Formats: sequence, structure tokens, C-alpha cells
Amino acid sequence: MKTTIQKSVMLLAVALLGFNCDPRDVLSEFDACGNESWSERTGAEADALAEATVAFSNSPSKGTCENVRTALFDYIEVLEDMEECVVPANREAYAKALDDSRVQLQELDCDEDFQS
Repeated sequence: MKTTIQKSVMLLAVALLGFNCDPRDVLSEFDACGNESWSERTGAEADALAEATVAFSNSPSKGTCENVRTALFDYIEVLEDMEECVVPANREAYAKALDDSRVQLQELDCDEDFQS
């Protein structure tokens, strides 16, 4: 289970890193990102997810698993809000990465025995 959660978080991060958005890279008529960078808009949630994952890795339990689940949910939500920041040509792949992440989130089972 510990490995499954770590893999899920890693896959989400890798899948979504390719969609980094910098307003300077977006055409002027498509300036949906505003003046914030991708990391400014997602930083708090990404940090919370990293911290929850480390805490779970150091001390796997139902509580730390639930913290990963909550942090992952929050991160996915903020990434959903970033969809307008993704260049239109990449939106289909971005939406698929988000869908895959939602499935992984639903499959996280925090009721397992972590002492095994």
C-alpha cells in the first residue's frame, strides 16, 4: 500500500509537470494565466502533498494515508482550476492526466493494515 500511494503521487506529478504554464509563453490573445506562474498558483498544494507523502513514507498509518488523500484531492482541484492556463493543443492530454489522477485517488485504500 505504501508503494502504491507513493507511485500514485509520483505518477501524478510526472504527468502534470509537462503542462507547466508561464504567461510569457502564452500568446497575448490567450493570456488566461494572468500574472502568476504555475508554481505560484499550485505551490501551496504541491508542498502540502509532498509533506503528506513524506509523512506517510516515514510513518505509514491510516491517518497519514488520509492526509495524502486530502492533499492529493486539493492538488487535483487546484490543477483543475489551471486548465485555462494550458495551451489548447495540450488540453486533451492534461484532462486525461487529471482523469487518471482522480481514478488513482479513488483507488487509494487507507483502510489497509499498514503494520504488515
